[in-house]
Amino acid sequence: MLLGAFGTKRKTEREVSSGKKAQPPQYELIVPSPDPFFPPHHAFRWAMLVFSSVLISRVAIIAFMYLATKGQEYTNDAIIWKDLSEDPLQLIAGWGTFQAQYPPLQPILEALIYRPIQHWLGDFIALRGTSALYEAAGAGLLAVLLARLRVNVLIGSLVLATLVFNPIGWVTSALWGEDEAMFFTAATAVLLLIHKNRPLAALLVASIAVVAIKIFFLVLLLPMIVFLPWASLPKRAVVAATPIILIYCVSFVGNLIFLGHINFGLLAFEPDNDFAISFWSAMTVLLHWPPPSIQRPVAGFLSLLAGISICAAVRYHRQSLRFDQLALLSAVLMMWVLFLFYHINPEYYIFLFPFCFVLVRTPFDFFFFTALGFVCWGVNYAFAIRNNVNSPNPVHQKIIAFYTAHVPININALHPLMLIMFAVLCAVFAARMTVLLWRNINAVPTTN
Repeated sequence: MLLGAFGTKRKTEREVSSGKKAQPPQYELIVPSPDPFFPPHHAFRWAMLVFSSVLISRVAIIAFMYLATKGQEYTNDAIIWKDLSEDPLQLIAGWGTFQAQYPPLQPILEALIYRPIQHWLGDFIALRGTSALYEAAGAGLLAVLLARLRVNVLIGSLVLATLVFNPIGWVTSALWGEDEAMFFTAATAVLLLIHKNRPLAALLVASIAVVAIKIFFLVLLLPMIVFLPWASLPKRAVVAATPIILIYCVSFVGNLIFLGHINFGLLAFEPDNDFAISFWSAMTVLLHWPPPSIQRPVAGFLSLLAGISICAAVRYHRQSLRFDQLALLSAVLMMWVLFLFYHINPEYYIFLFPFCFVLVRTPFDFFFFTALGFVCWGVNYAFAIRNNVNSPNPVHQKIIAFYTAHVPININALHPLMLIMFAVLCAVFAARMTVLLWRNINAVPTTN
């Protein structure tokens, strides 16, 4: 069975006798439309239009922020990416220890765009321009996928509105210049390869992305290993693991040559969850329990257990999945991992963008996802406002002055309020999509 194939339509006896066109029930995911929003024969044209729309909107925001701040940087991530981009081989070659928790190949992907822009326009625009270009590329690839899926006008409109207006996108790229936008591009490319029935290429791209973009690509590899219709499960697992092992071996050999020891910074990375937005951050704020010293191992175990349990439950009911079912399963796994993992930042929620065609199928889900995006970044801004009251940075002081003048909520109360609100919204959205997936898996037969 090809993952790109979709089930046939079914009509009830009442619909057949009345001659009315059958309407897909709510648990149907993607039913190809005879009048799609993105016509397949105009896929490239739509991809360029979506790419341009997203990029132009981000460039406008970058320009506004540059003028408003007079080009003065307000995020420490600029320092990180300046260092990594100026020596992009330091992690894969093994001679660098700075920010070694990043994947070995990630600085190379950042430097490909960052360095040319930096040469002409400086660090401030280079950081955000790099992220915006990767985000726009992901949006263009998603438009191609939607054309091939033949999504209807409603889903196409909601997805396009999500890409342009949801703050998970434009805040992550244009305001903060976060590298997580790369995930959007690579994950969408993986989905395209799966839909084109190229499972081996999809596995390899996703595996390389683990060591080139984010380790969270492991979450996507899990359902791919379990359900992709290629070779045996052990062979799929070996193919997925091989690039990861090889790349880290190269890095470790470099460590031994240049440093005299292996430097696996990811294992030593233990950030404080005070500025994170996970379930554990909310527990800390609400109950001051459990102690941070045990949150990290417990969170890792629970997020891993959630992913394996959901995959196992789906596998028990279905030996194979349609493409739309696999996409929703991947999105559900990612949502639960983001909710349960120890240290999650708001920019990580752009990981859901490649799957928005199964997450925003209705206006309700579109508005819910948009609200979640505003609250998601609202947590971070509340944290920044609370912790920068005495900051010497004039940009920080302008933001705090605007807040105190227009928002009647105490600065110290805003962060816990936003954090609790986000935890609730995130849990509800994850649970809603899990129920949708479960209903679909049980109610819609798989076409073989």
